[in-house]
Amino acid sequence: MKASERLTPERIAEIMAFPITYDEDSPKLTKEQLAEFRPAHPENFVKGKQPEIAVNAEWQ
Repeated sequence: MKASERLTPERIAEIMAFPITYDEDSPKLTKEQLAEFRPAHPENFVKGKQPEIAVNAEWQ
């Protein structure tokens, strides 16, 4: 899928149906607990804002 394409409703349903697997050292979380997760830096997740990427031509 190209980055410019939007997720289709079918793909969203497929993602939501994907099972969550837990390691032996991670606690199982309820759906309510998972819904409480938020980005650590919400200022970087503004809807409608394109990401800004700096490119240095000398850095290779």
